[in-house]
Amino acid sequence: MEEEVVTELNDLIMLNYSQPPVHFYKIIFEYIMENKQICHMLFGTNGEGSFVTRLNDLLEEKCMETWCKEWQHSEISEELKFKVRYHVQGCLAIISKWVESNFTYPMYQVIEIIAEIDRNMEYFVMKKQKMDDAFK
Repeated sequence: MEEEVVTELNDLIMLNYSQPPVHFYKIIFEYIMENKQICHMLFGTNGEGSFVTRLNDLLEEKCMETWCKEWQHSEISEELKFKVRYHVQGCLAIISKWVESNFTYPMYQVIEIIAEIDRNMEYFVMKKQKMDDAFK
């Protein structure tokens, strides 16, 4: 059952990762809502276990790929790896918290929280890159 969910989420991520954050997270959250019981079991391990690890790895890969493309990085720096890890694990922690709360917080508000964090993280990374480029 875990394998099926990972495969389905992988397909959703691969098809939609380039969408605007609110749209992307809406698709992921709708999948979670349609599969509440299994997602509750898989996310409800306090971020531990093979499911969350596999999902984390997939999201990190897509995030690095997308950020490198958007910001015209030809290679992935160690600094970017740290930032991506922080970003992805934060998103998964918010999703896990929402699942553990038995989906009581409104889905669209959780999506907006994550999308806002995305926007702020992107702003931070872009601002730092511009500052680094100015001092080269």
